Amino acid sequence: MTNPLLAYRPHPRVYVKLPTCGAYYSDDVLDTKDHEIGVCAMSAKDEMLLNNPEALMNGRALSQVIENCVPSVKNAIELTASDVEVLMLAIRQASGHKSYEVGGVCPGCGQKGVFERDIDTVINMCTYHTEELVEVLDTGLTVHLRPNSWKSHSTIQQMAFQRQRMMQMIADPDLDPEYKKSILQEIFDGMVELNMMLLADCISYIESPEGNVDSKEFIREYIELLDKDTLNKMSEKIEKLNNIGAPHTMDVLCSNPECQHEWEITGLRYDPSDFFAQSSSIAQ
Repeated sequence: MTNPLLAYRPHPRVYVKLPTCGAYYSDDVLDTKDHEIGVCAMSAKDEMLLNNPEALMNGRALSQVIENCVPSVKNAIELTASDVEVLMLAIRQASGHKSYEVGGVCPGCGQKGVFERDIDTVINMCTYHTEELVEVLDTGLTVHLRPNSWKSHSTIQQMAFQRQRMMQMIADPDLDPEYKKSILQEIFDGMVELNMMLLADCISYIESPEGNVDSKEFIREYIELLDKDTLNKMSEKIEKLNNIGAPHTMDVLCSNPECQHEWEITGLRYDPSDFFAQSSSIAQ
C-alpha cells in the first residue's frame, strides 16, 4: 500500500542547471532531461547523516542526502564530481543558507581569516558541458572521455587519508628500515593503482572497428598498455572536463588593517565536512 502522506512531501525550493547538462548519465542515474533540476531542503535525518564522519569519508552520506533532496537523482554516487559540487551548493541554499565560509592565510602578513562566499554568485559563475572530448589513438581506436565520478572522488579521499597515516608511520625514527621500505613501496603501488583507476573512470567507452567497448575491466587492462605521452594527452583533456562547473578560486582581501593584501585562494572544493559543519543535529 502506498503511503498517502508522501503526496505531501516537500517541494523543491531551488532549481539549478547541472554543469554536465546530464550528458553522461543513463536513466537509472538521472531520470530527467530537464534544463534545471529541482532541489529540496535537507530534512533533520539528512543533517544527521552529514554529521557522520565515516559516512562522509566514503561518500555514502552525501549520496543519500542528494538522493533525498533531489528527486531526479536516482544514483548519486555515479554523478560527476562537478555536478555533485553544484548540487551541494543548491542543497545548502534550499536549506536556508545564502553563503558559506572559506578559510585562508594571508601570504602578506600570515594572518588567518574567514571569508564569506555568496552561493548565488558561485552558481552564476558555473561553466557547462559544451562538447564531448575524445582522444584518437595511433592504433585507430577512439577514446571517449568523461569527467571523474563522485565515486572516484570519494575513493581518492579515502586513499589520501590512508597514505597520510602511512607517511606518519614512516616518520618514526625507530621504525625498522626494512618495514619502512615496504611501506614506501605500498604507497608507490597505491599511487599507480589510483592513477590507473582514475583514468579508467574517465573513459565512457572506446570505439573500435569491431564495436564499442565500455567494460571498465577491459578498458583498464588496455590503458595499462599505453605509453606515457598518450596517457598525458588524455589526462589533459580529462582535466579540462573536470574543471567545468563551479569556480575553484576566490579573490579575498586581508582583514588586517595594516596589511590589506589582496590575493586569490585556489583549490576550493565544496566538501560537505566544511559545508555543513555548523548544521544542527537533531540529537543536540
